[in-house]
Amino acid sequence: MMNKKIYEFREIPHYGQIIFVLFINASLITETVILYFMVKIILSSMLFIISAGGLNAQVKKLRGYAQSINGGARQDDNAPGRGTAMEVNERFFVFAEVKKGQLVVFEEIWIKGHLYSFKIDTIHNFPFVMRWSNGGEAIYFDTLVRSAGNLVIQLKDLVRKETMIPKKRKGMLTKNNMLIFYRHRGKLQSMNLQKLRSLRPIFTQ
Repeated sequence: MMNKKIYEFREIPHYGQIIFVLFINASLITETVILYFMVKIILSSMLFIISAGGLNAQVKKLRGYAQSINGGARQDDNAPGRGTAMEVNERFFVFAEVKKGQLVVFEEIWIKGHLYSFKIDTIHNFPFVMRWSNGGEAIYFDTLVRSAGNLVIQLKDLVRKETMIPKKRKGMLTKNNMLIFYRHRGKLQSMNLQKLRSLRPIFTQ
């Protein structure tokens, strides 16, 4: 009986040790799994931050102005009473504010659903003021860029190009008056302007 009791007494801590070891192993496995997912989440967050930083827009602000140019009267068979109608054209002024030290390549500029060719120029002096005259004594001034904390690029000499609107552009062009596309570190990015600011119209003879 003593031997049996001793045997049973020794058997209990043996199983207890097994259960305790299993408990420790289970805890370690749980902690390892938790640690794995925590590291995975942290790495994913870091990658997201890096990606977001890489894709962050380099063009910080887009300024766009439209100015109508009203020309002389011309014969227009579609006008009421088959009379005359005034020729009206528009010209645009576009300024993109780019992060200093960043190289961007402008590829496309769309204005009111049309693609335009362009040249670029850097604005160094502020405020950037345009001076208008309708041929009379009155002279008008409009400040197009008052100041800027970044590099200001003017997209000028805009010439409308006859081209079909790509399907992938239609949705964005419907919602915005102006849309530009540019590349930064090989990635194509875009910047939009929902509405152009109207400048004082010009009347010509």
